[in-house]
Amino acid sequence: MAQKYKNKGYKNSFENVEPKKQSPWMAITLCALLLVAIILGIVFAKSYFGVMHFTSNAPGETVYNPRTGVTYMLAPMCYQPVTLITKAPYGVYDGINYYALQDADPKDVLTTDEDSIYDIYYNVEKPLPTLSEFKVSGAYVCEVGMIAFAIDRMTTESAIKAAELVTTLEKCEQPMNIDQDSVLYLYFTSSEYKHLYYYITYFTTEDGERYLMDRSFGRCVNIGDELSDVFE
Repeated sequence: MAQKYKNKGYKNSFENVEPKKQSPWMAITLCALLLVAIILGIVFAKSYFGVMHFTSNAPGETVYNPRTGVTYMLAPMCYQPVTLITKAPYGVYDGINYYALQDADPKDVLTTDEDSIYDIYYNVEKPLPTLSEFKVSGAYVCEVGMIAFAIDRMTTESAIKAAELVTTLEKCEQPMNIDQDSVLYLYFTSSEYKHLYYYITYFTTEDGERYLMDRSFGRCVNIGDELSDVFE
């Protein structure tokens, strides 16, 4: 015969145990610690993942990124950016934003943008190419007022010839009688340095002499009748 088991009515030993009352100061302390942790996390995230804050021992000439250990130096004005990445600055120093360039590693080169006036800064361990090293692929012919704007484009052959002339012809003194209406800027493009322009100046004198000049390096050359089909 099957034995019946009766519920003998044992009480749950936890039912009548009242929870201990916790001090409100413990909750306040925990909340304060959590708030401090959140603030520290935000500060760390901004300092490590946000805009980099540069320093400088020579303001206007160099900036230093303490996060990457890279020192950047101000480049001659002949170097100009092709396209800036301006969604957010890569770094900042003394209220000036430094932007990455499209098609370039920001550890190698950056640019400022102050009312469309650009200063290129380059990694001191990775010097920028000379014009002879620039691998010229073409050039924009530009008139310059407040900004430069293209009025024509040179062929690759003509652009390479212009770069060759200004780097190889005998250097001369800059003439004083420049015809200001003749001044044009040639913005060279490169097949290798797609993020940069390298610009030089073309002008004629009032007596009809024709010149190319790399102002950044003080190199002026008389080109005679060379490129007469380009600069008519």
